[in-house]
Amino acid sequence: MDDPRNANQNDPDHFYVDSFKTLQVLVNPLRLKIIECLREPRTVKSVAQSVNVKPSNLYYHFNQLRAHGLIRIEREEGRTRYFRASARRYRLNWKSLAPDEAGFARRFEQTLGGIFIGSIEDARTSIVQGLVEIGENPTRHRRLLLNSGRSHLTEERAKSFYSKLEALIEEYGFDEYDAPENEDGEATQIYRIFMLLHPSSRDFDRRNSA
Repeated sequence: MDDPRNANQNDPDHFYVDSFKTLQVLVNPLRLKIIECLREPRTVKSVAQSVNVKPSNLYYHFNQLRAHGLIRIEREEGRTRYFRASARRYRLNWKSLAPDEAGFARRFEQTLGGIFIGSIEDARTSIVQGLVEIGENPTRHRRLLLNSGRSHLTEERAKSFYSKLEALIEEYGFDEYDAPENEDGEATQIYRIFMLLHPSSRDFDRRNSA
């Protein structure tokens, strides 16, 4: 993880979340939707229409996001405010979830849970709308890929896998929170990925239970 620093005039593309309070605000599923809507300047009323929530129910969430620097006022026209996401990319400094502090399990589960719930909601809606094909013989690039597995890797192969995976994510723009549309004018479709990759303790647990 890079050194944490919040988005500012010198670094408009990145927002590094380095406190748990800010993280709590960010991982709320509704607030994640709000940030997704604010790739361009929009009003609370406009965002409310997109997320299907009454504007009066959004002001609290907008205030929380703004108080923690996650969104900003782009401009004001009379009494109307236009908000925008503070950065194109939001990065988590995992030190904010320090495992040696009390409440680590709750913080960790809350962080991943908020993100995962949003991914589940998006997948469900995409299936209902027909964007994701289910059933027999779905189109290869319109399937819902779901996989849980493990592999025994040497340190060198683990390093290689991480490098290749990160390169693939970057090549296809999955590291961009607000990736630009195709410059050639070709039709595009947004794809979403939620991934959790880590060295596993399961073998360790099994050896010690023998």
